[in-house]
Amino acid sequence: VTITNSLVTNGTSVGVRFITSHNATITNNSLQSIDL
Repeated sequence: VTITNSLVTNGTSVGVRFITSHNATITNNSLQSIDL
């Protein structure tokens, strides 16, 4: 499953943990793609 173009609020703890744990690619403070 791939989720794309989901907005990530810059500086939130939950967002950072989610991004880090899932190795998502971040560009311009937006979540471009994530493989679950």
